[in-house]
Amino acid sequence: MPKLALSLVLYFALFSSVLYAYLLFSAQWVHIANANLKELVKLEIPLLFLGALFLYLPSKNKKLLLATLSTATIILLYIIIDLFYSFLMRSVQLSDFANITLIWNFDPLLSLGAFALLLLLLFLLTYPFYIFYKEYTKRSFFLLLALKASLLLGAFFYLQTPSFAKHFNKRFSYFHWSQKVTIQKSGRLASFLYYTSEAFFASKELQNYKNRDLNVTAELFGNFTIEKPRNIYIVALESFVDPRLIKDIAFNKDPLSEKLKPYLYQNNFSFVTSPVYGGDTAQAEFEILTGIKAFAKINSIEFNLFEGGHISGFVDFLQRNGYKTYATIAPSPIYFNAKTAYQSIGFDDILYLSYEDEKIFDAELFSHSLEFIKKKKTNQPYLSYNLGMYGHHPYKRDYKKRPNIIEVNHKDKRVTKVANMFYFRTDSLANYLEDLLAYDASSIILVTSDHLPPLFNKEVFYTKDLHTNIALMLVDGKPQNIEGLHYYEYAVKILSFLDKEKSFIQSPSKGNSLELYYKALSETIR
Repeated sequence: MPKLALSLVLYFALFSSVLYAYLLFSAQWVHIANANLKELVKLEIPLLFLGALFLYLPSKNKKLLLATLSTATIILLYIIIDLFYSFLMRSVQLSDFANITLIWNFDPLLSLGAFALLLLLLFLLTYPFYIFYKEYTKRSFFLLLALKASLLLGAFFYLQTPSFAKHFNKRFSYFHWSQKVTIQKSGRLASFLYYTSEAFFASKELQNYKNRDLNVTAELFGNFTIEKPRNIYIVALESFVDPRLIKDIAFNKDPLSEKLKPYLYQNNFSFVTSPVYGGDTAQAEFEILTGIKAFAKINSIEFNLFEGGHISGFVDFLQRNGYKTYATIAPSPIYFNAKTAYQSIGFDDILYLSYEDEKIFDAELFSHSLEFIKKKKTNQPYLSYNLGMYGHHPYKRDYKKRPNIIEVNHKDKRVTKVANMFYFRTDSLANYLEDLLAYDASSIILVTSDHLPPLFNKEVFYTKDLHTNIALMLVDGKPQNIEGLHYYEYAVKILSFLDKEKSFIQSPSKGNSLELYYKALSETIR
């Protein structure tokens, strides 16, 4: 017994050392490898060690070889998961394997490499059994197989028990805004178990709506037809807050650029209602791009539920009516399951400006977006959607390019940062609107904040509700009043300008909105 305990301790030390060495090394080529050993020993390494023990087989004279093979099998599984992550930009889920052949379309060389790794994995899984079969009797071999199968079933059922769920949730670190950070903190396997479980329960919840006879598009937009197609430009700016709405504040000059005032309705922004405050941009995006209220009923972020199935809504409606749909995205697609979510939303083409946590200035977003559209040269009407990243907490900027111009009388230094950012942002926005109208004078343009920054506390007060944001809309270059709109009402407002008679579309009632919400989300589940 002491020998067995010692061998297990030595095996655990070997296994943990090799695994952690891989994690450190793989940081050179995969985003999720910067895991902390202190975090991993809470859940990830114990779970993987149990898996390695399951793969380990007793041997008369090849104990070290089998221990090495079982460790190598786990490392190889990590490599395969990392390949998947590089392709999907998120944690692997069981549902991904239904689309495994799509990797060939993405990268044939990667597909060949993955196939070779799978063959190697098959060898590593079967060779230890071959050694055992050679060393012992057939009866011992089949008894071992039965024991392994029983342990596997036992482990499967244990993973579904409340006691394991309690233990798991206590030690698992979940960050709803980024699967990347979640994986870094808790590990690949733990995250795989978590996200697969979440997807399973969400799918089960939404499955009731899958076959329900409910036409989301008809309920949202009625019998509306587009009789006067116009190009549509939607710009969602990160934490775009007007510092003039902060209480007890004074400036040496107006932080709003003079150049933007002609584009504002009666020289003022319209006040609109975002579904979120302080973060969770994807919730605002969900409402803007679908026209459906984000209830956050199954997951705090609807985008995290998306599996790639096409969702009914605003973008889908435009596509069905002959529109091309383009997106220029400043943030990295690691956030909020973005790649899969935008696929579900229905964009024809997406330009990602960054794959890092980089705060790209709004002017760069605007120039890239306009250049992107000009290159398309389509004869069809189109939607151009832009998502900014500049202005995000902690409000960093290039002081050489954009020095302090606005002096602020307020004790919180963050307010000075935000006020100066607002000045440069409104200046660049005015330049963009001028260029855009020179290129496409009869377009519909909507510019909105995604949410307020997490700025307001006991020392910094906002004169409005924390869900009240600023926005502007232009039609034929003329400012429009969109005061009081919720983000999910942007769609019907825009559509009203695509009808010669400007017909009004009634938004669904709250009760019906919830039905539409569940039905639309069920469409994304594959």
